[in-house]
Amino acid sequence: MNFLAHFHLSPPWPDALAGAYLGDFVRGPVDQHLDLPPMIRKGITLHRAIDAFTDAHPVWRRSCQYLQPERRRLGGIIIDVLYDHYLCRHWSRFAEVPLEDFAESCYGNLLSRTSWMDESARRGVRRMKEQGWLSTYRERDGIALAFQRMEERSRALSGLARAMDDFLLHYEALDRDFLEFYPAAVEFAAKNW
Repeated sequence: MNFLAHFHLSPPWPDALAGAYLGDFVRGPVDQHLDLPPMIRKGITLHRAIDAFTDAHPVWRRSCQYLQPERRRLGGIIIDVLYDHYLCRHWSRFAEVPLEDFAESCYGNLLSRTSWMDESARRGVRRMKEQGWLSTYRERDGIALAFQRMEERSRALSGLARAMDDFLLHYEALDRDFLEFYPAAVEFAAKNW
């Protein structure tokens, strides 16, 4: 799951959201990070559990098979971002708060917790807010831009932008996969908080 889904699957409290975000930044066992507040550590733990659940789920794995073989090594990143697109598209099925309001609340909560983040994570939060990441995934152009930016930041992600070909070719099948998968993710997150 990418940022929007992790934030949606997290309790809406600032420390829990910070943990949902920091799950991609904090390394090693969570118990070694006693400098972080307990709720942030719990959010990191949930983030990691959701990632493990997602990676093992047969529907998510099926979605990865829609990618061309040369892009499957990036399948985790690609499908996570694409599923955020479908979450935007079907937002009203899973949330009562409008997406834009939810996004603004997330940005504010994350910015209020940057003192617990290293500089790399703080820069990410600022970019996320400035570029409106959470709601721009709603548009296909927003997904293309996200892939392009990610590819530009890391040589290891070479070829990521070409995943748009797979996305457009299998758009409806991926949509069906997301709608089959996401309710299970919601249930998993609720049980594991």
